[in-house]
Amino acid sequence: MKVGTRLIVAGAMVLLLMPGVWSAAQDSLDARSAGGLVALDIALEAPEVVAGLVLVSPSLFGYVPKEMPGYFEDLMVALRAGDFEGANEVLLSASIMSVPDGRKALVRRMVEENERFWTIPYSLLKLESPSAIERLGEIEAPTLILVGEKDEAAIRAEGDLLERGIAGARLVSIEGGGHLLNLTSPASFREALVGDWR
Repeated sequence: MKVGTRLIVAGAMVLLLMPGVWSAAQDSLDARSAGGLVALDIALEAPEVVAGLVLVSPSLFGYVPKEMPGYFEDLMVALRAGDFEGANEVLLSASIMSVPDGRKALVRRMVEENERFWTIPYSLLKLESPSAIERLGEIEAPTLILVGEKDEAAIRAEGDLLERGIAGARLVSIEGGGHLLNLTSPASFREALVGDWR
């Protein structure tokens, strides 16, 4: 399997190829939030197709937070009841979806258009053994990890864990940034990408 300059992974948003960020001749995985789960698994299972990783507000298979985010229980109640609209509203009111007023409609549309992800059978999310968290030392691709200073504590902890576990990984905390870094802190987000991949 050979990928081009960008591989779009489930749950991830695409970063536009920007001058000075990555050579068009190289392959990289850009993943945000839950897309990090998929990107890390691809980097572990098919390292020959990955020349680099950019993990933005990443999640990590095998990581269990010390404390679940405040919205998690309400989200689970809605999902167990099959109330996907209610689940959307819980998610939209959570701090991870907090963005400037001018971007709220975009985030609402993103959540509503991806409502089908609530219907993915949990059996498909079975944790492989060993999980990614146990195999981080196998990743050789240059890795940039971006987290927002105001993101959930669990996401910031996952960023720290990824930096410690992946040799040579670079963690950048975006001052004032939330979970959706490209929307909460677009200039700092772009600067971190350009600055760290030169």
